[in-house]
Amino acid sequence: MKTRKKQELFQKYLSGQASDKEVDLLMRLIDEGGTDDLGPQAEIIWNESHLFPQMEVEVTERLTNRIAASLDQMKEQNLPKTLRVMPYWLRVAAVLVPVAVFSVVFYLIKGKETSLVANEQVETITYVEKINPKGQKSTIILSDGSVVTLNADSKLVYQERFEGKERKVTLEGEAFFDVTKDPSRPFIIETEQLITRVLGTSFTVRAYPNAEGVKVAVATGKVSVEKAGGKKSGNDGETLVLVPGEMGVFEKLHRTLNKESFDERDLFEWKEGLIYFENAEFGEVLERLEQWYGVSIKVEKRISLEKDFSGAYKNKPLELVLEGLAFVYDFEYEIKSKTVRIY
Repeated sequence: MKTRKKQELFQKYLSGQASDKEVDLLMRLIDEGGTDDLGPQAEIIWNESHLFPQMEVEVTERLTNRIAASLDQMKEQNLPKTLRVMPYWLRVAAVLVPVAVFSVVFYLIKGKETSLVANEQVETITYVEKINPKGQKSTIILSDGSVVTLNADSKLVYQERFEGKERKVTLEGEAFFDVTKDPSRPFIIETEQLITRVLGTSFTVRAYPNAEGVKVAVATGKVSVEKAGGKKSGNDGETLVLVPGEMGVFEKLHRTLNKESFDERDLFEWKEGLIYFENAEFGEVLERLEQWYGVSIKVEKRISLEKDFSGAYKNKPLELVLEGLAFVYDFEYEIKSKTVRIY
């Protein structure tokens, strides 16, 4: 019975699962009955346990101390200091304890390295997607200090914190960018049709999906625009460099990229609450009003499209703009909640 108990305790000892009381009991049983009954079983238990990594350093120290104490005892008794006369359990332990200690240290180091690798693998770049519905504008401050005024019915995707050698965002709709200067990291705006690159400047990009073209108008600094995709997508890699007062216009139908002049009231002052029309077609006006005020406009009357519409309204209610339209195009209107009925 004691032999079985001793073997069980020895196995728990080697696996690092023995309590202090169980360790004391094991040592008492060894002192009383020796180690012959452990015999080769001790080595088998050790080899089959496969628990080196789970051994606590404290357990290993206790085992080492026990060996040292036994060796001291042998010296006091003037016994030969050869492994030939050592108790079998001491011979097994003397060989295997260094292996166990090495295994514990290796496991701890390897585990730390694995943990570091795992941390590197799960480290990801976080992207933010800001979507403005119709009738809503917003101001976004990016991690580099750049300020973006995002227009209604627009979407901006950007890194929560810019990493790497460039600062890249994706735009659908319209936004005014006031970019913090950083010569080592260009600021890049990608739209479906154009790529705009700057170092530090302010400008507007208008890239609504349903519009006939994409516009990039520069307020300050210098801006480079090129067709998205370059030669890989069949584009000719044409690039324009724009300075203040210049605008690059990409025409979707013919895939042309040209410089044009522009009216600042149209491209810049929208962020100050100004909605501006200059010789705009009736359909274009209605689309802008839907975006600006967040309404749905239903036309129930045949409208003559021979006339264009011009006007500027700063922070004015929808009713006032509709009054101007009604005078030019001769119609009545009715507003119910978010729906405008023209008849």
